[in-house]
Parts: sequence; structure tokens; C-alpha cells
Amino acid sequence: MGAEPPKDVRELCEYLVLGLVDEPDAVEVTVEMTADAIVLRIVVAPDDRGKVIRSEEHTSELQSPDHLVC
Repeated sequence: MGAEPPKDVRELCEYLVLGLVDEPDAVEVTVEMTADAIVLRIVVAPDDRGKVIRSEEHTSELQSPDHLVC
């Protein structure tokens, strides 16, 4: 792929997620680069999962109960 995505993309995603959750200390947003995509991985507390996504239909992939990939 190309260069690393702008840092502010990760920060914007983190800012939006922090506004939705009850446990902001549990929020982790990381960037993964693959040959085909830039993936923002969002980790939240178990009780906050439904606040970030409403159902599996709104995600492109559900990796595990603890790691949601949107």
C-alpha cells in the first residue's frame, strides 16, 4: 500500500469512539497496514461494544468478541 495513514485519522476515530463509550480507559485504536488495506482496529470494554456498533451487519468483519474490525 502506500505510506502510513495520517495520524489524525486514528485520532479522529479514537475521538468518536471515546464519545460513545462508558469506559474510555478501555478504548484502543490501532492502525494495521496490509498489502490491500489500511485497517483501524477498535477495542472497547465488553459492555461498550453495542454502543460502538449496533449489530454484525454494520461491520465488515467480526474478528472476536474482544476485537472488532470495522
